[in-house]
Amino acid sequence: MSSPEDQELLKQVVALGFVYHKEEGAAKITHRLPNSPVLPWCLQLENDRWILYIKEVPQIVFHPNEVLKFLKIQRAKGEARPSPSSV
Repeated sequence: MSSPEDQELLKQVVALGFVYHKEEGAAKITHRLPNSPVLPWCLQLENDRWILYIKEVPQIVFHPNEVLKFLKIQRAKGEARPSPSSV
């Protein structure tokens, strides 16, 4: 994730209150749930697509432009909290 488009996506992900991190070399987007050891879902980058995993089971493949739509819906449902820098 090093292209300008990727960097812009990451900025928007963080601004929406989600977390981008790498785990075992895989890029992932998760949400912030206080005191929750297991997150019910995450998005994982595989090649040029994001795959939604729910309880570690792959569910749907998103194009990069669809990821933000999904995250905005999740935020509207209260799945994320705005990052302090985006408030």
